[in-house]
Amino acid sequence: MRHLASGRFVRRLDAGFGAGILRAMHAVPVGDFVLTAGTDHVLRLWDVVTGRCVGRLEGHGCDVDAVHMTADWQHVLAAGADGAVHVWDVDWDLTERDAGRWVR
Repeated sequence: MRHLASGRFVRRLDAGFGAGILRAMHAVPVGDFVLTAGTDHVLRLWDVVTGRCVGRLEGHGCDVDAVHMTADWQHVLAAGADGAVHVWDVDWDLTERDAGRWVR
């Protein structure tokens, strides 16, 4: 990932060998998280600050072309190559960083 204004490299998010090709990404509507998906049919939630994968959703069954998390952090939507949209209810404990501490 690169910082848009400066072009400075910020973080590499690496799902590892065999994770497939990245096809979709969504900046989660709470600070410092992104949701990714691709050809391995797995959605991953990443903490951009640490570079760690902090959540996974499986079961789509085909390449994922688009991902989105709702503003209330309760649902993840994914659209696939098969034309289906999957909706997950999630209970990930997402928090925002504020001056070095976590807040919700």
